Amino acid sequence: MSDVESDGPGSSSAAASGSKLTAAKRGKTKSALWAHFDELGREKASCKTCGTSIARSRGSTSSMQNHLKLKHTKLYSLLLQEERSRSKVPDKRGHQLSVGDLFQAKSMFSSSHPKQVEFDKALLDFIIEDMRPFNIVQGEGFRKLIHVANSKLTVKHCTTVASWLPRRLEEVKKHVQERLDRDKEDMVSATFSTDIWTSRANEGYISLTLHYINKAFHLQVWNQECASFTECHTADNIQEKLDAMTRDMELPTSCDIFAVHDNGTNFIKAVQDSDMLANGLRCVCHTL
Repeated sequence: MSDVESDGPGSSSAAASGSKLTAAKRGKTKSALWAHFDELGREKASCKTCGTSIARSRGSTSSMQNHLKLKHTKLYSLLLQEERSRSKVPDKRGHQLSVGDLFQAKSMFSSSHPKQVEFDKALLDFIIEDMRPFNIVQGEGFRKLIHVANSKLTVKHCTTVASWLPRRLEEVKKHVQERLDRDKEDMVSATFSTDIWTSRANEGYISLTLHYINKAFHLQVWNQECASFTECHTADNIQEKLDAMTRDMELPTSCDIFAVHDNGTNFIKAVQDSDMLANGLRCVCHTL
């Protein structure tokens, strides 16, 4: 009879064991791999370092581990150290890992962690203010420096860092506009300086910078814009660019506005015909 009964003690024991097993699975410690990846559903994950999307078959983490092993060898070494510390597996010499080794293998900050967010912002400001190329973050020496400073920080791929630039630009423009709104009530005069040049890669650029003295008698210098200029350097094209750069600026009508530029006839005419920069002043350095 006991072989066919479904409500006997053996069945209850098996159900209880199954319940415990399920609970154990649910409480299983999350893999240390997730310190280096963002989960994109059950079938995909995104690498925090380079932004690569990794396919995951049935929720497996094998492809993620292979990605670290092939593309980020140093992070992979740290991962192995972390996993050894978690499981307390002896090292190759048969020695138990020390408490120091256990705490050395720290998990990385998440993308939303305040320290990581602060670092990402400071990293972009460093590139902007020191005029460094974005690929500086790919250098082994740079990454080693950051790892020594704080091993829990993640240095993102250069393409990811570059993608932050438009948002940072809008933040700076908003900050500059707020400063202008405070200063323009007492603004008596303002001067713009503008120029065109060609880079080593034969790419043309045009810039516009605002200069004025505020009520505290402090010189203020704001670069309004540095834009790509692929068109011919005719007076009409230059004027169109200058008008676009100053279109959203609201300076007091009583403010005397000047523009300093080179001696080229194209620039002289462009400034004379522009909506805001009618009072042109030729640059002394170009004249000399």
